[in-house]
Amino acid sequence: MDRPFPIVRRPPPGTRTPILVSVPHYGTEPLPHITRDDYREPSFATFAYGFADTFVGDLYADLHEHGATVLATPFSRMFVDVNRRRDDFEQHEGEVRSRRGVVRTHTMRDVAIFARPLALADLEAQAGAQQLGARLQRFWHPVNAYITKRGFPHYFNGLESFPGVACADSDNPHMYAAWSAAADAAEAQYGIFGRIWTWRSSICAAWPNGDADRYIGPWNHRTSNPVLIIGNLFDPATRYEGAVLASNLLPNSRLLTVHGWGHTSLFISQCANEVQTRYLVDLTLPPVGTVCEQDHVPFSGP
Repeated sequence: MDRPFPIVRRPPPGTRTPILVSVPHYGTEPLPHITRDDYREPSFATFAYGFADTFVGDLYADLHEHGATVLATPFSRMFVDVNRRRDDFEQHEGEVRSRRGVVRTHTMRDVAIFARPLALADLEAQAGAQQLGARLQRFWHPVNAYITKRGFPHYFNGLESFPGVACADSDNPHMYAAWSAAADAAEAQYGIFGRIWTWRSSICAAWPNGDADRYIGPWNHRTSNPVLIIGNLFDPATRYEGAVLASNLLPNSRLLTVHGWGHTSLFISQCANEVQTRYLVDLTLPPVGTVCEQDHVPFSGP
């Protein structure tokens, strides 16, 4: 391997504090033996960027200078998710079909990411496996050896992590009556799901902390690099109108419209995948007004 693994940034002598900051989803690199030929489609090589936590490298870059030890892995969680249990995977008829476990072989829409399947036998034979057993031994254990807190990595902190960002970065009323009124208005305009989606953020009413250093604008400055904005026409969670608004605000941006259903545009359109690949590789934007079709329309066939 050309670089240290795992990545460990230690504080200077005399400044160390008993704090270990683990950044499990920092990496965007494939494992050393993976090439573009290993993917089912060449554009799937860009999936690693979508699975990464954007900007965490900038966010935690200098913590070691303040006494903390920072731990990260350069490899994408698509290949080894060090924040998951070692036995967290799905399998079907002797073949690993994992969509969000310790490895990922398929997208959330059950599309195979790689050209060759991963056999369950390779997964279970941890001592002599040629694929996943050896992969976990080499890339999962060195990271988790640093972390000894009780229960890790069995505890999933999704309940706290979402409001920890959403509430701290936004201004919210402290009276639940405000959410009740907003839910009534949302249901009147969007139906029953408007009420559910509104109440989902009500935990912010009593959230104890905020981020005084959060970015609150302006949102209309010209960026040094072009910005690709993607909007899915029938996204039930993040509405297409939001993508249109963002593209109108940012002068150096381009809107790609995906004529499709479901939440986000990931993995539903080969056309959109190719646009994203060109943007990530060489910052090329699609022509104005580009519309990508969804590959498979829901409920259109068996």
